[in-house]
Amino acid sequence: VPWENSVLNTSLMYQQEKRVRDGQYNTFLRQNILASASYSYKSRYFVDAVLSYSGSSVLPDGERFGVFPAISAGWVLNREDFLKDNKSIDYLKVRASWGMSGNNIMNPNLYDQAFGSGGGYYFNNNNSSIGGISEWRLASNNLTYENSIKSNLGVDVELFGNLSITVDAFYHIRENILVETAGTIPSLIGVNTAIANEGEVKNRGVETSFLWKNNDGEFKYFVGGNFTFAKNKIVNKNEEFRPYDYLKETGNSIGQQFGLQTLGFFENQADIDASPQQLFSNVRPGDIKYKDQNADGVIDDLDIVPIGYAGAYPEIYYGINLGGEYKRFGIDLQFQGVANQTVYLNTKSVHIPLRGNTNITDFSANSWTPETAATATLPRLSLLENENNYRKNDIWLISGDYLKLRRFEVYYKLPLQLISKLNISKAKLYARGMNVFSIDNTGDIDPESIGVSYPSLASYHVGIKLEF
Repeated sequence: VPWENSVLNTSLMYQQEKRVRDGQYNTFLRQNILASASYSYKSRYFVDAVLSYSGSSVLPDGERFGVFPAISAGWVLNREDFLKDNKSIDYLKVRASWGMSGNNIMNPNLYDQAFGSGGGYYFNNNNSSIGGISEWRLASNNLTYENSIKSNLGVDVELFGNLSITVDAFYHIRENILVETAGTIPSLIGVNTAIANEGEVKNRGVETSFLWKNNDGEFKYFVGGNFTFAKNKIVNKNEEFRPYDYLKETGNSIGQQFGLQTLGFFENQADIDASPQQLFSNVRPGDIKYKDQNADGVIDDLDIVPIGYAGAYPEIYYGINLGGEYKRFGIDLQFQGVANQTVYLNTKSVHIPLRGNTNITDFSANSWTPETAATATLPRLSLLENENNYRKNDIWLISGDYLKLRRFEVYYKLPLQLISKLNISKAKLYARGMNVFSIDNTGDIDPESIGVSYPSLASYHVGIKLEF
């Protein structure tokens, strides 16, 4: 609906999804009504609103429908009188948004008491038997949608005809996450406990990107990059009682690495006798010595503490793109990396050698011996199992940060007067490389593929690109 200096667009949508299959719990129905409106005034002020009313048959009666609103607003400042004549600012927009969404992707009929096969009964002279039925998981009370609430503040700016920058700050709360209740209900209950909407995770961070381009003159170039920092925190997961706060996953990030804190290696038997007793296996000189976190005189699983960061979810992602062209010669580079990630080195034959007739590599070259005791960084080698040395600790938990050259290309564009005779509009000779090198802390192991798996491959290509 356009009128003077204003534009309003609205929409209303209905969606229904239904699936019917043979077997138990294989039928579901989802419905959604969505209304949206977008309003702009003088091409400076913008407001968008969305309201969703969703229903799902996987939830119990009374909880099957939920309302999920969202709203956003933007202001283009460079179109205001006080900035419209500014020669440096080509575009400047500030924006904010808030919204809620609901997730109903979960196992069906959690609100029903579950039963399954259990036990049996033997009868008659032939001792025949027939299976019984027993209680399985208890029904979930007050089952509802998992909720996600997101807030965002952002700025988009273009300067000097060459530079563009985007910055966003966000705050994300996930509530009513489905979690087990076994941690808060004693096992004396005798059956599997219910699933409940009691989990909560908070996430906050920033995202930014920039691009500088210069297309003037014979030398053309560009430099761009992006950076994301996101840190989450478990607020509640119905965690079982822990005797010490440092054992708790609650309060840490999802996937936080835990392990033992090392104090070097045992020097001799006297050192072993004077240290807290380590209960994982019998220790000898050259074995890892651990810190007694709770000062109870023994080293066991109550001495495990958070080490580093999460294993599968880096807090930082970043990338750099740069390139240039001069007199038809050009180069294009793309770097990508992550930071604030901790990985566990536990690959057999590499980090855990010799067990079960496995191999050994030069990774173990600096293992402890009586002669290298002063400089060794790894425990002694042995053909026997060693539960003390090869468990999570700050020797095997290391930084998983890396910076990789994902792609490079050098090229030459053939002159137009040469290729036009062949009815070719564009032609380019190029040499290209993929996954060329990596700067990391994991040695011969790909930091993106810890363990026995297929690593990233480096590849090189030479070719010609023609356009007719």
